[in-house]
Amino acid sequence: MIRKKFLWITCSLVLNFWVNAQVGMPTSAPRGALDINNDQGVSQYGLVLPTNTSTSAFFNPIQTFPVQPIAFGTLIFDSSESCIKFYRSKNGGEWSTCLMLTPKI
Repeated sequence: MIRKKFLWITCSLVLNFWVNAQVGMPTSAPRGALDINNDQGVSQYGLVLPTNTSTSAFFNPIQTFPVQPIAFGTLIFDSSESCIKFYRSKNGGEWSTCLMLTPKI
């Protein structure tokens, strides 16, 4: 009985640490929920966003019924408009307009 309690407590503690883990690529000491800098705090690589020609082509990857909406704050690159958009909570969930467009000369 004591052995089962010990095993249960150990598993609970391990699971707690695993669930609250931070991800660092390729750093061993992440500074947030997701840190993509190296241990010196710099990186020579950029972040590549999911790309598609239409915001209607994106969906929540968790396939449940009923289908779950896209998470607020999701970023994409809309290749048809050559811009970055994000999914926001306005009007119950909608894609933003293009972010930071510069006028064509």
